[in-house]
Amino acid sequence: MWIFGRKGPSGFSANSTAEEVTKGIDGTGLTAIVTEIVDRGGDQQEMVVAGGRWLAVTKVLKSGRNRYVTPLLAVTAVTATRYSRFCSVIEIHSHREAGCWRWWSKVVAADGRWLAVIKGGCQWLPEVTSDIGRSQGPSNCIFLCLFPVHIFVLSENCISKAFLSFVVTFGASSGIGTETARVLAMHGVHVVMAVRNTDAGRKVKDAILKENPNAKIDVMELDLSSMVSVRKFASEYKSTDLPLNLLINNAGVMAPPFMLTQDKIELQFGTNHIGHFLLTNLLLETMKNTARVSHKEGRIVNVSSEGHRFAYSEGVQFDKINDESSFNTIYAYGQSKLANILHANELARRLKEEGVEITANSLHPGAIATNLLRHHGFLDGLVNLVGKYVLKNTAQGAATTCYVALHPQVKGVTGEYFSDSNIAKPTAQAKDADLAKKLWDFSLSLTDPK
Repeated sequence: MWIFGRKGPSGFSANSTAEEVTKGIDGTGLTAIVTEIVDRGGDQQEMVVAGGRWLAVTKVLKSGRNRYVTPLLAVTAVTATRYSRFCSVIEIHSHREAGCWRWWSKVVAADGRWLAVIKGGCQWLPEVTSDIGRSQGPSNCIFLCLFPVHIFVLSENCISKAFLSFVVTFGASSGIGTETARVLAMHGVHVVMAVRNTDAGRKVKDAILKENPNAKIDVMELDLSSMVSVRKFASEYKSTDLPLNLLINNAGVMAPPFMLTQDKIELQFGTNHIGHFLLTNLLLETMKNTARVSHKEGRIVNVSSEGHRFAYSEGVQFDKINDESSFNTIYAYGQSKLANILHANELARRLKEEGVEITANSLHPGAIATNLLRHHGFLDGLVNLVGKYVLKNTAQGAATTCYVALHPQVKGVTGEYFSDSNIAKPTAQAKDADLAKKLWDFSLSLTDPK
């Protein structure tokens, strides 16, 4: 739940859910694409955790042959056992070059209240051991993750089965994208789920159909970190002759180590902005035709973030997009989210100038409990205790997306930034028209076939 539920001019608040903000709206006849509605579950390995009362875990993601780990840890409650004072063996991998792991060291939980406090970096971490037989009862074990952080992998084959107390599998059917798809389908919208992992996408589809047998759901493959994949998806979508009323650019990568996409672009900028920029341009003519024939307003929705406030000082590092020496994972994330807003604003200006009945807006979904708690480590499980009162749940997190996509209050509104289902104020950089135009031209130069 969200305790700060004061309603804004729209009549909705941070406490409103996706179902509440779309109540009574008929989306029959509309077709929507929602990108990456699953939580990258097919690319995450199962992690077995043996350990203390509180233990931090993280996602492991794959990129080609390499693995990288989201550096923001989650605090997961682990049932206390006789051996819960100890964490058994953890592999800690360090990263120096893009996507390549150079070193690792094994850590056997140390005796005491804290297992470890580790700040990020590429240093070689020494082996730490402790006599596991001395354990007498539960205590707290936690990793404290501070920015910028790199690499923590929990490896199943390093952990003795005798000390297992919890198994963590990051599922593929959670997140605001899934809730967005579910709610849109509930209102009669034909939803096309554009996902990297089609097996995971089909599981989400099955779950939605189980709840709503009349839902129109399709699953198509799309990897926004690859321009080849984006072009292939757009071509295949056009070949279906489906209309397109709503394009919800929802996919995102948050704060990985420095990596390049297949197209040699920094991963967050390449996925969060360039992939969506190219996808939107390739599908824009289809949206224009749909709006013209159906006489219904088309809507493009970029899911940005308040993280855009933490971009580099110049906003977008045009000359250093792929410069590892100046890379900061949080600033790079902010840069990509700022780009989402600038993209929507410039697109809105161009469409309005052209007289096309398509709007383009951006939004902040809110701090989502199911998202942040999975990625961030906090002392002593404080977030588990407090987070449920001050962070949004998934239903609330998807509300602004569904509001901007469907609600009649938003008809004709374009080039705006939304938060909590109300128009909000982004940074001055996000409203910089010259910066938006420069980003547009820069993005065209990156996406034009060479």
